[in-house]
Amino acid sequence: MSGQPYDPKEIHRAAEERYARTSTASAIRPASEELVYELRVHQIELEMQHEQLRQAQEALEISRDRFVDLYEFAPNAYFTLTRDGLIAESNLKASTMLGVERKNLRQRRFARFVADQDQDRWYRLFQNMRESPGEQTHETDLVLVRNDGSTFDARLDCLRKTGADESWTLRIALVDISRLKQAEAELRIAAIAFESQEGMMITDAQGIILKVNQAFCSMSGYGAEEVIGRDFCLLQSACRQAETCSAMWRSANLTGFWSGEIWSTRKNGEDFAEQLTLSAVRNDEGVITHFVAVINDNTLKRAAAEEIKRLAFYDFLTHLPNRRLLLDRLN
Repeated sequence: MSGQPYDPKEIHRAAEERYARTSTASAIRPASEELVYELRVHQIELEMQHEQLRQAQEALEISRDRFVDLYEFAPNAYFTLTRDGLIAESNLKASTMLGVERKNLRQRRFARFVADQDQDRWYRLFQNMRESPGEQTHETDLVLVRNDGSTFDARLDCLRKTGADESWTLRIALVDISRLKQAEAELRIAAIAFESQEGMMITDAQGIILKVNQAFCSMSGYGAEEVIGRDFCLLQSACRQAETCSAMWRSANLTGFWSGEIWSTRKNGEDFAEQLTLSAVRNDEGVITHFVAVINDNTLKRAAAEEIKRLAFYDFLTHLPNRRLLLDRLN
């Protein structure tokens, strides 16, 4: 009968069957024996009810202990606020996150832990939750202040709970999102840096192109959709420099870096010299997961160098070799 709802009729029937199995009395009993029989059945019934209540009590204690463990040792901080904004309850994570002993958190105003720049936002949120009817939920990000004065970014999931007596509390689940905010900022910076004036390309560890920027597309003539998924070397004039390409990847895999000039081919078939810097990206175990290539078109630089050489060694008007070229050749 363990775990079943309490049913007096079922318990009484089971008690009679249990007594009948253990009793040696005949089916026909005097009045005194009938009374003893009823008392014995009632005693067994009480024992069975007591056993059922004991089992239910054990189940409740196990369930309570499980809830306490989940609440106290949860990875998130939990708060319960009164309608005056005072902390009524909190778990151990909340105490650790704010740097305040748990007993000292009770009856402290939650706004005390909200940074100055977010005080107005917290006040508007709390007022809105307090004045809204029924159960309401809201999510917001705030900068909170620890007891030592340091700050951190937090995400709050708020739930307004109304009791039977129309009283209400605000329950808050709080998560530290400082690392998430930092990662988002770094991604924004990386995105801006990626769309620079230099051609940039990201490949996987095998050299398969995953992403290119607009400068690379302008330089090569290829659209991003035309090169993503292709081998990095397919865009190079590999037939003329297979050894250079092979040495480049060997160096990048061994040292994590390679820099030099290499010939590439534009979409229209034109070859051009590019200054390439290849850097490896490693995971926490030191394994290379990606390569970042920075590409500069050296065509104009080479043309400028040739023009400087021409002006230095040839006459500007006649285009004939001058004395400086003669001395250079004599030397």
